[in-house]
Amino acid sequence: LEKNEWLSLMYGLRHRWVPAYFNHVFSAGMSSSQRAESSHSFFKKYVSNKNSLMDFIIRFNQALRHQRHNELIADHIDVNEQPKLKTNWPMEVQMVKVYTKKKWLEFQSEMSESHGYHVKQTSTGVEIDFYDVINFQCLSSKPRVLMHDN
Repeated sequence: LEKNEWLSLMYGLRHRWVPAYFNHVFSAGMSSSQRAESSHSFFKKYVSNKNSLMDFIIRFNQALRHQRHNELIADHIDVNEQPKLKTNWPMEVQMVKVYTKKKWLEFQSEMSESHGYHVKQTSTGVEIDFYDVINFQCLSSKPRVLMHDN
């Protein structure tokens, strides 16, 4: 295939035509290079440059089957299983309905971690408010100063 002139030309121009095939794919704000890195990392587990064309196709299809299977399992969990709430705060109740289970657990962890901080407004400016943020577990550390637009 390396000697196929047309295929070599198309491969050389891939940066122009490949993005057109992915315009319809939701990518949550990821850049094309991030999507490429993510795909490369995923497929690297299944294929290598030492595979024959036939072996590549078989392994590629196997990778897609595994990915689809894992997505179906995750979708089933998201639709049929309600994660446990820790606080019943309105934000937690809302987010459990919006997020996937994986993102929900990440959100819940961050929300729980946020309870370990003390926030104190130190000054109010014309356009910016200043806050000191202290981690309860590291009381000896200096407070971080945050600025927030009014």
